[in-house]
Amino acid sequence: MMIRLVIGNPGSGKSKIAEDIVCGMDLKRYYIATMKVCDEEGKKRVLKHKKNREGKGFITLEIPYKIADAKDKITDGDRSVILIECMSNLIGNEIYDDDRTSKLCKPSKEAASAIEKLIMDDIRILSENVKETVIVSNEFDFDGDDEMTRFYVDITDMINAGLSELADEVIDVRKNF
Repeated sequence: MMIRLVIGNPGSGKSKIAEDIVCGMDLKRYYIATMKVCDEEGKKRVLKHKKNREGKGFITLEIPYKIADAKDKITDGDRSVILIECMSNLIGNEIYDDDRTSKLCKPSKEAASAIEKLIMDDIRILSENVKETVIVSNEFDFDGDDEMTRFYVDITDMINAGLSELADEVIDVRKNF
């Protein structure tokens, strides 16, 4: 089991880098799409990512939360690689939409820790069922005072730190790095 984290600011090219890494492997390719489309901009982003994946042999699984459930859809796990695109969508979905975390969405350190644990446990479960895992994640700069945005960014930072520890390799494409 090998885990790679590709982290960067929005627009830094991290998705292409992650796809190139996966396409360089002679393994069955799964793409776990975590984005829930809510508006026209979201539709455009999804279409862009689908177009970028065309002809690359990905099996796309649209799983907006509880990504450990993907393990039941992956065959030949020991000969498979998963690309999780992207943690920031997954985190937002878990905070706002999922039954298991909706009671936790009141900003607090305890809620942030509980959500971080659920997501990290899901990643561990999923990664243990495949040969390779490549994870794309955003890093955000936030200096505002909006409580829910701060909560989201704090959880994202916690998960990025946990993934950096868990990963065998971290590819850092942050513009400010």
